[in-house]
Amino acid sequence: MKNLILALILIVPLAACKKDKKSSVKAPETIIRATWFTTSEKHVYYNGSNTVLFQESKPIGDKYVLLNDDIIKKSSPSGVQEFRSPFTLSKTDNKLLITFDNNDGSQTYEVVSANEQTMTWVQVTTNQPYDNGTKTAAKKIVTIDFHCPCP
Repeated sequence: MKNLILALILIVPLAACKKDKKSSVKAPETIIRATWFTTSEKHVYYNGSNTVLFQESKPIGDKYVLLNDDIIKKSSPSGVQEFRSPFTLSKTDNKLLITFDNNDGSQTYEVVSANEQTMTWVQVTTNQPYDNGTKTAAKKIVTIDFHCPCP
């Protein structure tokens, strides 16, 4: 009888445990294929010693649509289409990169974070003009933050 009670004491708690549901975390490569709106776009220019020389913020509310057929479209807040281009996703040194053409030529950004509601892109370029082209910075870092009003 003691063995039966001991067995019940051990079995009942195990039977009551629920199995953990598998995480439904989606890969960034899947998540980014949606409609996104900019919440922040900052351009920061640095000298060779990494001292900030100049910075500017762009208007927010631009609409980026990244389609499943690898097309990216950007529209202004008023709905004017600024560009439409094929895009590619690639991984380099464990970094997810998105590359596309816009009115300024070929652009590559690192997708530094992406979940179903927010995403951040960063682009680092060298020898960049600023102050209406009158000066040159050693480095420019562009950071774009997005929000997805996804269901």
